[in-house]
Amino acid sequence: MRYRTRRRAMSLVELLVVLAIISVLIGLTIPAVLKVRAAAQRTECANHLKQIALACHYFHDSHQRMPPAFGFFPRSDIYKGGNGLGNVFFHLLPYVQHRGLYETSRYQGGSPRQDFFFYLANDVHKKHVPLYNCPADPTWTDGVNPATNYAPSSYAANYQVFGVTGRDFVNFYAQGKPRLPASFRDGTSQTILFAEKYASCSITAEANGGKAFRGGCHWAYFQADCNNPFFAYHDPIFQNHVFTDPNAVGPTSAQDRRDGRFQVQPNANGGCNPCLPSTAHNAMNTALADGSVRPLAGGIDRLTWWALVTPAGGETLGDGW
Repeated sequence: MRYRTRRRAMSLVELLVVLAIISVLIGLTIPAVLKVRAAAQRTECANHLKQIALACHYFHDSHQRMPPAFGFFPRSDIYKGGNGLGNVFFHLLPYVQHRGLYETSRYQGGSPRQDFFFYLANDVHKKHVPLYNCPADPTWTDGVNPATNYAPSSYAANYQVFGVTGRDFVNFYAQGKPRLPASFRDGTSQTILFAEKYASCSITAEANGGKAFRGGCHWAYFQADCNNPFFAYHDPIFQNHVFTDPNAVGPTSAQDRRDGRFQVQPNANGGCNPCLPSTAHNAMNTALADGSVRPLAGGIDRLTWWALVTPAGGETLGDGW
């Protein structure tokens, strides 16, 4: 005769113990997964920066200079075709595998008949460019930003390189003509071309010495405000209105209290100055003029940061480099 042994059912206490063990294991696993994900995103964002910086070199190889912060290239002519009007990211489109998008911007019309590539033509400024977006940017969204009607991005260009500024770093002329190596007397390995910048953020007056700013980063945009894909950019007061934060540019000396550094993991809603670079990583990814990418810690000395921003300032690099 065979006897069957009855299986004992799991008690409630045993079930709770199993669930507790599973919860502990999940709790131990999630931080590791998040850490790996953050590292992967940081690597991807850094790779995007590198590709953009190398695109500047390819552009330079073809034209013997880099593109301007904003303006015509290669000539100021809107009638003969072949010329483009836009900012540095627009002019780089054919060199970041988006020649088709660039050619979509061709404008032909008017009287006399015009023929040039225009960043607003055929809604090119509203198009998403994957290379210009960092997957770690918590503020980036697909489509256009309703505040500007431009497509957002996550990278900004150094205005001190691509624009023309006065002795106090204030904007003078947007159509710069940076050349290798002549424009980089401090060295291409010691000058920043590009950095990360939140696609959309704001800072309250309480957090910024009494002046609030709202803006972000839009790859095809250029106006005298903080929605530009630029950093180290400041336009002066016009009719009692401050377009950009005077503190966005750096110090001429230790006595100059301007502090145009970057922001590490700022609160995008009220604690992030849109006139400054910003990163979701624990360090700022920067692309240097030699094509390399280097992370910079948030505690970098302000004079050292600004020495890396100015291409021909003759400064000595200090702490944090």
